[in-house]
Amino acid sequence: MPAQYIHIRNEENVILIKCKLEAYIGLEKPGMYISYCPALDLYSQGDTRAEAKKNIKEATGLFLQSCIERQTLQRVLTECGFKSTAPFAAHKALAKAVALPPEFETSKPFKIPVELPMMAYG
Repeated sequence: MPAQYIHIRNEENVILIKCKLEAYIGLEKPGMYISYCPALDLYSQGDTRAEAKKNIKEATGLFLQSCIERQTLQRVLTECGFKSTAPFAAHKALAKAVALPPEFETSKPFKIPVELPMMAYG
């Protein structure tokens, strides 16, 4: 699996965290699709492929936002296998293959774009 990237930009008391994470969609049973983001070990579902894709995008954004609000983002990312690295080019060398659950093995991955703006008050 390719490396997962998180970019942080600071502009006048606003920090914008941007990342793209891989996700997969599998068919659980006729009319029920499940979606999976292995980097964060998140699952979602939907009645159609499009709905499952939309739902995993939403779940990923809400999960990361919740981690920020609870001040657990660093701990959660560390538990998910993320590591702090030096130069950006080093990220590709750190990518690890992840074993997918069987229902996702034939699924083509897609990217989940996530943007989490945070404003400093005071």
